[in-house]
Amino acid sequence: MPYIKIKTNEEDFTIEYEPGQSLRAILNQTDHQVRTGCKGNGMCGLCKVRIQSGNIDDPTANELLYLSDEPINHDIRLACQVIPFDDLEIRIINPLIKSKWKNLPERKITRENFELSSFDYDVHNLIGVAVDIGTTNISLSFFDLQTGNWLAIFC
Repeated sequence: MPYIKIKTNEEDFTIEYEPGQSLRAILNQTDHQVRTGCKGNGMCGLCKVRIQSGNIDDPTANELLYLSDEPINHDIRLACQVIPFDDLEIRIINPLIKSKWKNLPERKITRENFELSSFDYDVHNLIGVAVDIGTTNISLSFFDLQTGNWLAIFC
């Protein structure tokens, strides 16, 4: 089975992979993910990796759009566009930075467990707003903080 050696400043990691997936998809199954904004269709240009050694196909049309000749000549490619078929050695140029938000204790607020007693306000008709800013979508939820009722959601 072929492998990918991931070189980092701290240490190197080797993972085996099943051919047929993009390099990005393979890396997403590990702790060594690349930054991305387009869900892997080659439209954001963020998932840059340097191919240190190994054979891969020529750059795709999307790579030629988002990478100039200089990075391509220095073996920088988009992980979502590279389909490895043999052993590779890579260095991730734009690693996914782990968010501290994901490490917070999980506490889901629902209409059933929402408690106004956790707020020390003496104001009437308070409206709460929850904002979810995603890569391609923004969602807003509105809550009546006095009753705990969910008023509306806009996606």
